Amino acid sequence: MIGPSSDDALLIREAFSDAWRLLLSQERVTASNVVHAPDVLLEGILDAIETGERDEQKLVAAAVRKMAHYERDNPPSPDDDNDTFH
Repeated sequence: MIGPSSDDALLIREAFSDAWRLLLSQERVTASNVVHAPDVLLEGILDAIETGERDEQKLVAAAVRKMAHYERDNPPSPDDDNDTFH
């Protein structure tokens, strides 16, 4: 298996960083999802890369959409400590 080109790797890092900062600014990173959020964001970005997408903002949007689906499918339980990270 061949890894991403250096240009793609940089694009993936930038899109991930932007998506992560966006989630933080929206206070969507919580104690209950902090472990899974990075994987979910990366999965969204890599799925979009696989389709040929190379626009950074569209990759960020794909990552945030993937996270929204994760949040919908995995709501926090009332017992979870949902302190957000800033």
